[in-house]
Amino acid sequence: MNIDDLKRLADGHSLKYFTSPDSPQLLAIFGGLFGKYQITITVQSEGDFLQFRTQEFLACPADHPWLKEALRALAHMNCQKRMTKFGWDPSDGEIMAFADIWVMDGGVTQKQFDRIIGGFVPAIDVAFARLGKIIATGDDPRDEGVLLGASGAGSGVMASIAEKIQDLLRKRKPGDPKPEPITEI
Repeated sequence: MNIDDLKRLADGHSLKYFTSPDSPQLLAIFGGLFGKYQITITVQSEGDFLQFRTQEFLACPADHPWLKEALRALAHMNCQKRMTKFGWDPSDGEIMAFADIWVMDGGVTQKQFDRIIGGFVPAIDVAFARLGKIIATGDDPRDEGVLLGASGAGSGVMASIAEKIQDLLRKRKPGDPKPEPITEI
């Protein structure tokens, strides 16, 4: 896979993006119900690997009073999700989300690319709300049923969030103004 293949997939999704002059990556900005997210989509390992990764998502420094609660929530979310994974960098407190796809001797189809975005954006949107509350208060809203719905996968609030984000993605048009970059959270 190369940057031209990646651009073709992004164009097929009607994704607005910026390209990097230095590396094979795209930067896209997505709006969700709980925030705006900068996501880089990068071709790595000589075209064998594709990664979706948040930029400037959240931060929780090592000396933060609610770090333990935030890390517990990250571990919980990593157990729940198949594709989207969350990490924490102890050197600067950065919290990030990513989805990795090994391409190897095949390619990524348009349907696969669309599905990755359709799963990644809602997952990070819900995580942003949950982790934001934990970092601010130390309280994890997971048990309140506010973010995750009450009756399991494919139902409740989570399904509603995914549906609304998909509607937002479908409504974007080529002439829409570019979202402002996130400068602080």
